[in-house]
Amino acid sequence: MRFIKRAQALGFALDEVKSLLELAEGGPDRCEAARHLATSKIADLEGRIADLEAIRAGLARLVETCDQPRDRRDCPILADISGDSDKEVDR
Repeated sequence: MRFIKRAQALGFALDEVKSLLELAEGGPDRCEAARHLATSKIADLEGRIADLEAIRAGLARLVETCDQPRDRRDCPILADISGDSDKEVDR
């Protein structure tokens, strides 16, 4: 059970944990296969992090526009979400 929880804490999904458990049972190629799974997981995480950073940057740009006087703007956040803005947030 500790193995499963540790693998999940490292970001592995249940199907990946199953593969890791099978690898843990032995075999000469198990270390290389585990390394491949971990390398794939790192690439996936890097992609997800990049996506989240782009979302954060887009939201930060929208929040900055909230500093304009109220009488000279509509809410840019709500306009962007509803699709009423002239320019879509970069993602």
